[in-house]
Amino acid sequence: MLFLSAMKNSIYQFIYVVILITFSLSAYSTSFKWVVYFNDKPQVNFNPHTYFSEKAIERRIKHHLPLYTYSDLPVNENYVAEIASGVVDTKGVSRWLNCVFIYANYEQVESLKNLQYVAKVEQLNSSAQLAKATVDKNLNENLTPEELRKKQLNRLGYDYFKGNKIDGSGVRVAIFDAGFPYVNAHSAFNHLFKNNRVIATYDFVKNKESVYGANSHGAQCLSNICGMIGDKPIGLATGIEVLLARTERVLTEALKEEENWLLAAEWADKNGADIISSSLGYTYHNHNKEDMNGKNSIVAQAARFATRKGMLVVNAAGNNGDDNWKIIGTP
Repeated sequence: MLFLSAMKNSIYQFIYVVILITFSLSAYSTSFKWVVYFNDKPQVNFNPHTYFSEKAIERRIKHHLPLYTYSDLPVNENYVAEIASGVVDTKGVSRWLNCVFIYANYEQVESLKNLQYVAKVEQLNSSAQLAKATVDKNLNENLTPEELRKKQLNRLGYDYFKGNKIDGSGVRVAIFDAGFPYVNAHSAFNHLFKNNRVIATYDFVKNKESVYGANSHGAQCLSNICGMIGDKPIGLATGIEVLLARTERVLTEALKEEENWLLAAEWADKNGADIISSSLGYTYHNHNKEDMNGKNSIVAQAARFATRKGMLVVNAAGNNGDDNWKIIGTP
């Protein structure tokens, strides 16, 4: 009897979970992604020395920038809480754009528009498509790994960097990508962990700190920047500090990734990045050609803000140059 009772309880629990999941999926199926912009940021006690890392403060001073501006002030928590109580879900808050990203149905959105502190509500339309991947089979040119390493370094100007003793020491680089699997265990990155030069990590796709999984593209890019084989460099910047951010899901190209990029840029700013290295770009999956003006897209706005905060943004460009698109992607 005890066994049957326990089994019955398990069945009831299973049915409850199924109903809960079904209800949740139903709520999402009738809702859409929106961004809610606020009119203002009511006065708060803001101390840049406690909000930003020491490295972020140093960067602002180095570039003769104010320690903070209006865009640095946090979004009003009461606004976000009230918005959250009336929608399906909230998915991110941006202090630079003074907005919150939400899932909501049309009826909920109409109610939001009546709130006094809401400036506007915009729907984020995106035709999420499977990402395309191609491989150049001639890339390795039958070279050995050591020959490839030397060829790559020479192409990047290794002799000049070595002769001038430049290895990126003192520079903090935020790397945005689709994942960094085994970076915390691979010997090519031992020097980063041994010298405590992995400053912070965050997965903006799954909202957690660990980034050591998912797609290997980020690990590959990181190795090209600062990897080492024993005492031999793979990249030129073996002395840098790094911030690792996963912003990309890979299987689809959707506006969610641009939202993640924006939030990662704000995170990189707060954590003292000097450079954002992003091997990501957005074109026909998300936008029309008219959007490619450096201003319209969320990710372009994020990159513009990042440069205003004194960060150098180095971003992939031209991946769609050999197809019908033929326009540099955003940002």
